[in-house]
Amino acid sequence: MNVDAESPTKAEAATDSTRARILATVIETLEQGGEQAVRIRDVAASVGIAVGAVYHHFDGREGLIAAARVAQFERVLGGDVEAIRDLVQRSATVDELRAGMHFLTRAAHSEARAPLRRLRAEVTGVARHSPTLAAALSETQDRRTSELADSVAVAQSAGLVRPELDPRSVATLLQAVTLGLVLNDINLAQPVDEESWFELIDYLYEGLLTVS
Repeated sequence: MNVDAESPTKAEAATDSTRARILATVIETLEQGGEQAVRIRDVAASVGIAVGAVYHHFDGREGLIAAARVAQFERVLGGDVEAIRDLVQRSATVDELRAGMHFLTRAAHSEARAPLRRLRAEVTGVARHSPTLAAALSETQDRRTSELADSVAVAQSAGLVRPELDPRSVATLLQAVTLGLVLNDINLAQPVDEESWFELIDYLYEGLLTVS
């Protein structure tokens, strides 16, 4: 029987499953007790595999933690990038894009998303002391920024976003505004008024759009 070369074999599928289970366990440990709580032996026991199997998938404890941190980072960033890509694909007019941006702003900047913003900031901060994590985050961030810039370029080609703007700069701005809101998340004394913030961001993003 012929097997499609592009289809994963059972062994590959099992490998991917084991790796995913290891990462899920480490992520849970990180979110409950931080990096100091991550122990290879405990991870192996939780997943139900030998300690050597963990080392088969990851290059030691630092590599394991770095992979888990990147997965945390990717979980937050990936959803935002995909939401903007879907919005651009659905928008036939500037008005449709504007309405979608207003919706995404209120979703991404909501108080409910504060834990995810803090998580992304936390992972970024941890990378300062881990060259392995810093390199992995750089690769992930570059890829996602490029994907977002591609969506901006598509919107420019469709006449929805001002053509003179650099797509990568716009992509970076969109991410920076969202991540920067973590400064308000930690301000328990006098946080910014939510509606005032939304109005300001709407005004800022209006400058990205072509005149309808």
